[in-house]
Amino acid sequence: MKHAQSKSRPRILIVGLLAPLAGGACNAASVAASGSGGTGGGGGRGGSIIGPLTDGGTSTGSGSPMTCDEANYGVMFTKGECPHDCNGQASNTYISGKVYDPAGKRTIYGAVVYIPSDPSQVVDPMPFAGVQCTTCANFTYAGPPVPQAHAVTAPDGSFKIGIDPSTGTDWAGGNPVPVGSDIPLVIQIGRWRRMVTIAVVACQDNQVDKALTSLPSSRGPDGQNGQGSLPRIAISVGDADRLQCLFKRMGIADSEFTSGPTGTGAINLYKDDTADFTGAVPWPSSTTLWDTADHLKQYDMIMLGCQGSQSTQRSNKDSGVISDASKQAMVDYANAGGKVFAEHYQQTWLASFPPLKLDVPTKAGVACLKTPICTADMATVCTGNSNAVADSCQPCSFNCTNLAAAPYYTASAPFGEVASWVTASGVIDASGSIGSPNTGTINTAFPSGAAFADWLPNQPQSPAVTVPDPKGSITIESEMKPAATATINPPATPWISIPGYADYFTFNTPVGQPETSQCGRIAYTDVHVASGLSDGPYYDPKPSASPSSCLNHELLNQEKAIEFMIFDLSHCTISDSNNLGGIIIR
Repeated sequence: MKHAQSKSRPRILIVGLLAPLAGGACNAASVAASGSGGTGGGGGRGGSIIGPLTDGGTSTGSGSPMTCDEANYGVMFTKGECPHDCNGQASNTYISGKVYDPAGKRTIYGAVVYIPSDPSQVVDPMPFAGVQCTTCANFTYAGPPVPQAHAVTAPDGSFKIGIDPSTGTDWAGGNPVPVGSDIPLVIQIGRWRRMVTIAVVACQDNQVDKALTSLPSSRGPDGQNGQGSLPRIAISVGDADRLQCLFKRMGIADSEFTSGPTGTGAINLYKDDTADFTGAVPWPSSTTLWDTADHLKQYDMIMLGCQGSQSTQRSNKDSGVISDASKQAMVDYANAGGKVFAEHYQQTWLASFPPLKLDVPTKAGVACLKTPICTADMATVCTGNSNAVADSCQPCSFNCTNLAAAPYYTASAPFGEVASWVTASGVIDASGSIGSPNTGTINTAFPSGAAFADWLPNQPQSPAVTVPDPKGSITIESEMKPAATATINPPATPWISIPGYADYFTFNTPVGQPETSQCGRIAYTDVHVASGLSDGPYYDPKPSASPSSCLNHELLNQEKAIEFMIFDLSHCTISDSNNLGGIIIR
């Protein structure tokens, strides 16, 4: 694998392999000789000459001419015309536009837009392949060997593909674009993908309409009609929130919401609380989703909605305590490359993790239990949370009378102590409300946080906020019941904070491994889709069993924050300290 810096502008990470190519010119005579026409068809392989090419990447100076054939530029330059010599420049032929979510309303940061080397290799919809370990150091495009030309979208969703006349190199460090009436263009972020065909006219900026650059709303082979590939997502529908309604307002077709795990749609629904949901199509219990790592690994992403019950271990009112095996299954899933989004009371997956582990030889040290609990008939000890009470304890094999001597038992959080949690009367308590609305501060000290701060003001205004937020702030309309304090511990990164609390943070998995080995990602938040807005016009009805009952309003601010995170989780995994927009794959 070859890593190199682009000559056009600084990059953080460049991945993949491509023989160095400089920009070149293709004069009218050589285009005519190739037999290529404006339709993009015809043209013998190796029939056109691009030259002179030079080490500096300009159309002047010394250099050996290069044929415009598959060996040098790929299949597409044998279907379309060679890049033109536009007034002496290497090429002034561009493709530009903005990438949008499936609804065509909000722009997408970090999407890859590219011309495939071999479009026959880009087959949509992609099959559901289960969780994959995809870091930004091993991400590859469909249509090998490499894309003809490509770009990564900016926070406003914009992209531009072509040769920069000022430097003679591609905006993203690749190749010039072909010319023709049926040039394929792929829009992709993770397993969201759509390929369309566009007309590219030489020597001008070819702006692509957002009807063609919006992500697919359904799975299917016809990219022109908004179909393509979607990731497979499991939603544990909570009693207190409506994550499925967010996906509906993002533009996902109703046909993609099906009952998991046998559902054929991209989004499989599970129920976290049967008492408050009705419908003709039953949803399986969420316990059948997270009972084993293999069940979780059927999905690219797991969305855990707020279930509305308060306990350090409880996350499903029907089943009671989440088992040790389930917590280990979630760890195994994330470490294998899974992406997890957890809301509010789902902090149980992060804050408490039995079984206890033997701590020898002494009781001293921060890892030891502070308040072991014994009963008259059995020995019990806390499950690792120093603030736990008897409800959170489990039987142990040693006798209470021996508690003053080793062995001692301790436990830890599943992914480490990534955050400190709100407590009351000695237990984790996320039930306290601080009201709404609240103004959150966006952490701009890392690249994706800065991108989020740039992205948010450029989106449609929330219907619940009359005055736009200044850059770097976000008004959260939903009732706030924070669970995490402002203490977020490395390697976790806070995104949104209000005084005293962190309301959004992320970290990559396996925790403690080098970035190149981390392909999973966890996002935790206290914000909701619409919780606490029951008296307003934006609260989706309850009981609810189908996305067809969701309201059709513009996204609230907290919904936009969650949508941004959904696509952050979707793309290849990268450290928060690195710049997604600077990733180039050669």
